[in-house]
Amino acid sequence: MNEIFLSDDLAIQNGNERICFKHPSDEALCIKVTKKGHVHRLQNKVEKFYYELLIRKNTPFDYIAKYYGPVNTNYGIGLVFEKVCNDDLSVSKSIRESMQLGLINESEAKEILHNIYQYLYKNGIYLGDLNQDQILLAQKTGAYVPKIIDGLGTRRYGFKLLVLTRFKFIARRKLKKNWPVLIKKIFT
Repeated sequence: MNEIFLSDDLAIQNGNERICFKHPSDEALCIKVTKKGHVHRLQNKVEKFYYELLIRKNTPFDYIAKYYGPVNTNYGIGLVFEKVCNDDLSVSKSIRESMQLGLINESEAKEILHNIYQYLYKNGIYLGDLNQDQILLAQKTGAYVPKIIDGLGTRRYGFKLLVLTRFKFIARRKLKKNWPVLIKKIFT
């Protein structure tokens, strides 16, 4: 596998543990890599495990950024995902930003979030990291298409992740309990 070189000018988002880069040879993709020395939560390991499980189970990726697998980079192993962007290839805004900018109103945001919740619940998908900026709205031919870009599964790799992925009823129960926390973060 050839190594992909990621430079600072390709960085899209800089999180606590990872950096998300534009893919240097494909505008439609991005690569998430772990920052040097930040491996305590193993987010890439959690996402790789969880997304590959969703693919094996033929889970539709209606509201989730598509996952394309691991690649070697100059930062180490990275995970390749669909880059959630608008028709003009600009990076999409979060649902919260979209409301603040007046692109959608509160009623539209609530409907979008209701649809996402129904999708997650139906498919037994657990959203463990409740960050108000992890749901983006891609502007596609005049409509907004929501996509979750981060936070699926548990925050750490371990027993809890294995339980939530094996037993949908537990993932659903945890989603139902924690969803109001995310809603509160988005609307405050």
